[in-house]
Amino acid sequence: MTRLHCLLLSLALAGMPPGVVLAQATPQQATENAMRAMRGEAGLPALAAHIHAEELARFRDLLLPAMAPPVDAPAAAHQVAQLMRRDVFGPDIGAGQLQQMDPTAFMRGFLAANQRQMREAGVQFGEWEVIGLLAEDELMHAVVRSRTRSGNAAPVAMLEVVSLRRDDGQWKLLLSPELEGAARMLRAQLPGLD
Repeated sequence: MTRLHCLLLSLALAGMPPGVVLAQATPQQATENAMRAMRGEAGLPALAAHIHAEELARFRDLLLPAMAPPVDAPAAAHQVAQLMRRDVFGPDIGAGQLQQMDPTAFMRGFLAANQRQMREAGVQFGEWEVIGLLAEDELMHAVVRSRTRSGNAAPVAMLEVVSLRRDDGQWKLLLSPELEGAARMLRAQLPGLD
């Protein structure tokens, strides 16, 4: 690539609006970009931009009834939902606003609440590394070794599998079983929903 091409590419990228995620050539690059984003200045909420659009919508649809229950739900469900909305999205958001929220913003809010809880507990992300990839039909699974620390405790090494699928030509993350389980657990707390 010539210097002129590099200069033109740099100028084009500099003019991109904030939050634009560049296409990744490989699932490993997509996983690495997601890990860098969540450990960057924006923190865990930045991960929402790296999650597959269908997964974001599925997560929102799974959790929305718990935070904005149907009108005919029991009064107790509405009370618990109000508390959940306050804890996750702040005191100023109502059920109607939440129902209008797009799936990416919904996920960012949920991840921001998780980040607050993790900071209060002293949880810190350490180093990480993609150590392998496995193809399965249209999916790719990245094996990630990471270290996490809580307070003054010794770091804990973990192996995680991050699954990815293409979304408009880019590799995007699928919901982790832990994140989906957290949503199901929150939803199960509301009387009369399931």
